Amino acid sequence: MKRILTIFLLLLPLVAFAQSSESRWERFLTASKLFLDSTDVSGCDLSYVRPFKRPWTINLSIRQFGTTLKTWSGNGTRANLDSDPKINLKLNLAYRGYGLSYSHNLSNATEREFSLSKRGAVYGLEFRRYKSSNIAGNIVGNKTLTADDPFKYHADRGQISKKSSELTYYYVFNHKTFSYPAAITGTVRQIRSCGSPILAAVYYNSFIESRNDSLSYFWGNVRSIRIRQLSIGGGYGYNYVFGHNSCFLLHGSVMPMVSIYRRNKLRTLHTQKDIEEDSFLDTDRYINYFSSLT
Repeated sequence: MKRILTIFLLLLPLVAFAQSSESRWERFLTASKLFLDSTDVSGCDLSYVRPFKRPWTINLSIRQFGTTLKTWSGNGTRANLDSDPKINLKLNLAYRGYGLSYSHNLSNATEREFSLSKRGAVYGLEFRRYKSSNIAGNIVGNKTLTADDPFKYHADRGQISKKSSELTYYYVFNHKTFSYPAAITGTVRQIRSCGSPILAAVYYNSFIESRNDSLSYFWGNVRSIRIRQLSIGGGYGYNYVFGHNSCFLLHGSVMPMVSIYRRNKLRTLHTQKDIEEDSFLDTDRYINYFSSLT
């Protein structure tokens, strides 16, 4: 009996510690939930914007999207490449403006998209990652690097891959009475009609690579192209509510953007040197570079 009592006394602090740890964990979860629940309407006028009682939002949608790529060089070579619009299944899971989404091609795994987002009353931030190997098309020209005869080369699917990343940001000036998430995510509810100026910024990074030496040969000796671009803009958005406290909302916004940074890099088939551009790929320097290859 004494031995059992001794073991119980030795285990008593461990039991008390477990209960204390569970209590701290519960307090942490409660504080985290209160913080997340408050971000949607923090600082908002509740007579204009209100949160929904349901914290979770699950959306399942079917959409179509693809990629178009057109290039031309100084020797007259033109490429008209694109990916066939495929039916993609998109799953979006959100909790009080914090979202996670994944899009997958239903016919094959050639196109995938993944995104993380935070869309709040004051600001929003989203990171999106896209990958595709479904690009195909024709490359035509008057001559190749070794012959002057016209040619036409068909790039099959799987010979070109594209990876892109996009980071977007918005800031709402009149966030007390105007809700951008009410229009784009539906995680909160606009009670009365209101508008606001909006500031936005987008950073885009894309990498396109040829997986075939024959394709690169006819494609002006191109091995890969990297495009980076930073754009900022501003505009105005308006939420029109069909009657006070109505469930129907009509949103309209205008957001012109200006590119303040552009940098492109070209890697050829026979050189490791990158050709950097401060503008788009049809600049004089780019065309002169391709002219020197012929």
